[in-house]
Amino acid sequence: MSATLVYPESTAAVAGRRRKTKPARVVTHTDLDDRTLLEHAAARGEGTLTAHDTLSVSTGKFTGRSPEDKYVVDEPTSRDAIWWGDINQRMPEHRFDQLVSSVEAFLNRRATYTQHLAVGADNDYRYPVDLTTERAWVALFARHLFIVPGDDGDRGTGAPIRILHAPGYRVCADILGTRSSTVIALHPERRTIVITGTEYAGEVKKSVFTLMNYLLPERDI
Repeated sequence: MSATLVYPESTAAVAGRRRKTKPARVVTHTDLDDRTLLEHAAARGEGTLTAHDTLSVSTGKFTGRSPEDKYVVDEPTSRDAIWWGDINQRMPEHRFDQLVSSVEAFLNRRATYTQHLAVGADNDYRYPVDLTTERAWVALFARHLFIVPGDDGDRGTGAPIRILHAPGYRVCADILGTRSSTVIALHPERRTIVITGTEYAGEVKKSVFTLMNYLLPERDI
């Protein structure tokens, strides 16, 4: 396990003059193990430890998925393979780019947890999964849901499935053109998933499996 320190630049105007402020220290926790993630989640107040030394968390107003807030990027490569409708709503690619940029900026200002995992039990059809989240407990959830690589580090082949998970971020629906500040957006060709405005971790699972349902049929699976 490792931690990478990032020092973003920061300035402030005070009493009509500009002065430099100390850089804020932002820590990215990379591939922490289960026990460490459990301790981080409890220490950060993300949940409470039960009598059985497990973590109990609240997902707020979302106790399940929010299908009305799910979007798929409308781009030429995957357009004809998507069953468009009330569930798979179209998102223009430039709006998705705006979303990614804003969520990356949000996460870069916070302590985050990154996990390098995999999905797919068959080695020949396994894909890497790169999750970045602001919640330690979601990183722990992902380690139980997906495959933690062994000593050989085998995570499959091909470009990784990238997940940006920012439940504390609220998008501006008027600017992004979404129904609400909660967004679950998928770019099939880039294998990128962005989740904002919901604490329900099941969105991580469902989004990856949705993407697998696009990738595997292309390989006659």
